[in-house]
Amino acid sequence: MIAIIGTLKLNKWKSAELDLISSRLGSFRSDLWNEFGSLKAWGISEYVIDKALRPRNSKYQLPAKLWEATLYDVIGDIHAVQAYCIEKVLDALNIKYQKAMDKKTVAQRILESGEWELHTRLHKLVRFFYHRAVQRFQIRLL
Repeated sequence: MIAIIGTLKLNKWKSAELDLISSRLGSFRSDLWNEFGSLKAWGISEYVIDKALRPRNSKYQLPAKLWEATLYDVIGDIHAVQAYCIEKVLDALNIKYQKAMDKKTVAQRILESGEWELHTRLHKLVRFFYHRAVQRFQIRLL
């Protein structure tokens, strides 16, 4: 059972309904991380994920706005972990991370595009730092 702040003031039906919604949201978040939080889905656009999941949104029986907000929140978390990983790889290569598109190095462009799998050194670094980033992010959520 998931504890929600202020549920003591709610009647039992509302409390049970909130627990059910919380449980469904947890399943949805977990499924998103399992499907799109791996290196296989590196750099995939939020719109592609949204388009792929729209037909399956009834599986979780969540209100549309809550489903969409959770979807984009998790996608944002996944992209944040990927950005953290890119920064750490660039640090390991002694390259400064650049936000401006015209100042980005070749290595940074390769990392952001997902072509890092073709380069042995980048591949090893990405796998190492991505695993650590995901662990760090999950600890932060607890």
